[in-house]
Amino acid sequence: MDFSGKCTKIIHILFILLFALVPLLVTPWNYELFEYNKMMAVYALTVAIATTWAVKAIHEKKLSIPRTPLDIPIALFVLSQTVSTLFSIDPHVSWFGYYSRFNGGLLSVLCYVALYYIFISTYSIQASTSESRIENLESRSKKKQITSQKPFTFHSSLFTLLYTTLISAFFVALYAVLERMGIDSHLWVQDVQNRVFSSLGQPNWLAAYLVALVPIAWAMGINQLSAFSSQLSASGDTKQKKIQGLTLCIVYWILSLLFFFVLLSTRSKSGLGAFAVADVLFWGLLFLATKLDKKFLQPCALIHISFAVIIFFNGVYIEGFDKYFTFSSLQQRIFQKSSSQSTPYSLPPTPSAKAPLLETGGTDSGIIRTYVWSGAITAWESSVKTFFIGTGTESFAFAFFQYRPKGHNLTSEWDFLYNKAHNEYVNFLTTTGIFGLLSYLSILGVFVAWYSRILNSEYGILKKSKPTLSGLQYSQFTMQLALFSGWISILITNFFGFSVVITQVYLFLFPAIMFVQYNLQIPISNIQQGGERIFKLTLQYPFDKASMWIIGGSGVSLIILLGIFWDADRLFAKGYRYSRVGSAEAQAVSFTEAAILRNPTEPLYHDELSTQLAAVAVKAMDNNEAARASTIAQRAIKENDIAITTSPKNVNFWKSRVKILYAFSAFDPSLYKLSLETLKQTQELSPNDPKIAYNIAVIAGKQGDSATAVGALKKAIEMKPNYRDAYYALYIFYTESKQIEDAKATIREYLSKVDPQDKELKELVQ
Repeated sequence: MDFSGKCTKIIHILFILLFALVPLLVTPWNYELFEYNKMMAVYALTVAIATTWAVKAIHEKKLSIPRTPLDIPIALFVLSQTVSTLFSIDPHVSWFGYYSRFNGGLLSVLCYVALYYIFISTYSIQASTSESRIENLESRSKKKQITSQKPFTFHSSLFTLLYTTLISAFFVALYAVLERMGIDSHLWVQDVQNRVFSSLGQPNWLAAYLVALVPIAWAMGINQLSAFSSQLSASGDTKQKKIQGLTLCIVYWILSLLFFFVLLSTRSKSGLGAFAVADVLFWGLLFLATKLDKKFLQPCALIHISFAVIIFFNGVYIEGFDKYFTFSSLQQRIFQKSSSQSTPYSLPPTPSAKAPLLETGGTDSGIIRTYVWSGAITAWESSVKTFFIGTGTESFAFAFFQYRPKGHNLTSEWDFLYNKAHNEYVNFLTTTGIFGLLSYLSILGVFVAWYSRILNSEYGILKKSKPTLSGLQYSQFTMQLALFSGWISILITNFFGFSVVITQVYLFLFPAIMFVQYNLQIPISNIQQGGERIFKLTLQYPFDKASMWIIGGSGVSLIILLGIFWDADRLFAKGYRYSRVGSAEAQAVSFTEAAILRNPTEPLYHDELSTQLAAVAVKAMDNNEAARASTIAQRAIKENDIAITTSPKNVNFWKSRVKILYAFSAFDPSLYKLSLETLKQTQELSPNDPKIAYNIAVIAGKQGDSATAVGALKKAIEMKPNYRDAYYALYIFYTESKQIEDAKATIREYLSKVDPQDKELKELVQ
């Protein structure tokens, strides 16, 4: 194998690692256990893939970049993300992503786009041969004839890639089953036995991941069944081969059942809805294209009967369905009839609200999303700039704070921080404006239009007379349909949530796989027909070997730098956990300082260090070490300054500053005024946050300014009419100022409007 062939082989292996390794990555050492590791792996693998690809291009003295139907939409999308980043309210977050989510920053977008083009250029089948054949033809009609002949094979390297992807998904799903059995229930705050999330970190994310892969398991199973049927009729095949073929058919069938069972165990309504769409799309188009071919009816019936059995014994965790169509409901009705009782059917116990309430209970998730989307739309409409290019790529957390509706304060998640809009499309609208959303939708729309045209022209979906397809054509068609159905499911789960690292990889690379399979090699004169053009850049000596070493060295350096950043996150996580212990301030500071040495650009590290130093300073003052406390206090303020300078719209950094100043006010009362002024600045960034108004009242009360305190508490109650703490604080202020009737009236208002059964407050007015 020559040097170029070795490079190609390395790139293939790296893409296999991307598909197989990323879903499995989770560590106990990081600040965010799931997404951070997945994103860092994507960065590292992208660098390795791009470096190998560039070295290969230099060696060949030729850089070939294929053209696809998505070129213009992708270019517009990248442009929209770049412009939005340049004019962002928080450029740091727009470049690198929100810390703890990471996926969605401009760097991640550039990685996905790079992977898309490198994948197509590396996996393209017989590119040079096809091009040379086209260039040697003089007849335009012959050109069309040659280029319309798509190779009806599923390239072995692509099959290996998807096969490995399913193996990885098997381990993800298997761990989810073990979670259902309670293997790690003691490790998580969430009730993971009731809503599994495996190595994805969140039930809805696991559901979206598996739904995208279920059609691929179906397609591979159908193709294997077709091959097995051929083996049965072939006299030359050995018994061992036939047994092996039958075993593989059973394996794919079991795999799809496993994925479906885990999907139900996530209790994800968005995942279940996406699965229903992918299911109808895959089997419906398959039967349309094959005129209800009987060889597809049997596996379809077997799979869906198996699903029905799983649902019958497990349920789908939707009360309106489960109370009629499950074994437990049937058993309960029979028992009721025999015992002449009329106890209503009830679902299995609902998980306790240990996880975020958007996922496990409290206010209905639809109501919460309505408020979140309303605030997102308001942020988008807030100015001409935000209307066109948004608040900044991945800056939703800061935009939403400023425009959060007051009604959201009445939900169970009123004090949650939202770093995503829980709708990918609304999120793009808010953060990247109409330009960003339309460019993103153009990618989706153009790909759907392209494949719809292929379905009609190649397979006659909308035609009465359907072409007769060979076995290889069936094999290709089922795999294409599986990829398309899985891809469509991502669009649906993104509507009710947002993309994560692995689903974003699929969103860009599933179309790439389909383009490669079709091998769209169309000459420049026919480019309007929806094909591909190969652009060549010839690299001349003396840039050969020297540039190969430079690029190779740069790639290795970037991977080392990513390793340093990963270690910084590990150290930061240690410092963060030590700071929550309460008696390990020195250890916390030590680890966080080490993290900053490795990654001084991350403002979250500086903000965390500022609060840790403040705790050390307070402890020093308690020990009568005034000089040392003063030095540490100044450093705490300086670290917080660095964080705020980098991310001036980050409300949490301003809240940290208030906490620091308030803590120091116990020793220097003059700081009460400064902390109050800082809190008012914070309120400008989050005007509908009742907690800020409440804290203004607390600090004003410390200064003896009862009028300001009372006004702030009334404002807090106006923003959150069921705010018990604010009612009680207002009662205290009225009582201390001898306004007894006003104090009692405040409590009576709470009892009448909010909770008439509150015993503690009822005693105050008796």
